Amino acid sequence: MKKNKNQIILISILIIIALMYNVLYFAIPFDRTHSNVSFWITYGFTMAMIIAIGLVAWISFNRKELKSKVFGISIFKVIIFAGIVQIVFDIVTMSIGNFFTFPVWITILFEILFFGFTVISLIVKTSYRDMVDAIDEQGRIKTSCIDELKIQSQLLIPLCAQKQYSGMIVKLSETFRYCDPVSDNSILDLEHEIFGNLKKLKEYIVSDNDAEAVKTIDIINNQMKERKMRLKNVR
Repeated sequence: MKKNKNQIILISILIIIALMYNVLYFAIPFDRTHSNVSFWITYGFTMAMIIAIGLVAWISFNRKELKSKVFGISIFKVIIFAGIVQIVFDIVTMSIGNFFTFPVWITILFEILFFGFTVISLIVKTSYRDMVDAIDEQGRIKTSCIDELKIQSQLLIPLCAQKQYSGMIVKLSETFRYCDPVSDNSILDLEHEIFGNLKKLKEYIVSDNDAEAVKTIDIINNQMKERKMRLKNVR
């Protein structure tokens, strides 16, 4: 709902800007006999820039992650700066063209080079944000398994509060809590085995199968030691 509201506000602002620009463009009595072609070229590019501001604003802030929105501000600044420069050039063209002939080739050259530079800047900044997002996503994937193991091990503590091996469960939970959170493709199979054994451990605790529970705790501890050693070898 809030996102839709922001979009409506943005569209409304851009429509108002476009209307104001058109009113000023056609209401001010410029002498168009000298540079009519240049006037229309700058008019077209300015209107295109206003539309581009709306599109870039949507691209900049359409993601939920805070870091993406921060990078989106940097992207949005590019198009805002470009819009200001375009309007300034528009004013210069019309001011000079009101008294003298403003060369069409200068107008075309400036607009093409300026728009090209703006598009390249937007592509570079957007690509950089996408790269950062991809790295963050990869990091979340690599820590997701251990994060889940931490949660599951902590949930076991209240289940075995009256058990003789409750202290072993607490230590096991601390092992998960303080281990290296970043995984690696080479140990995914081991982490899946640990996760499976943790599920078995919960079943043994609930069914009061204390002997198997203690054995499983030892197995998981050994697997965590193996995980630590394999990670050291990888890095």
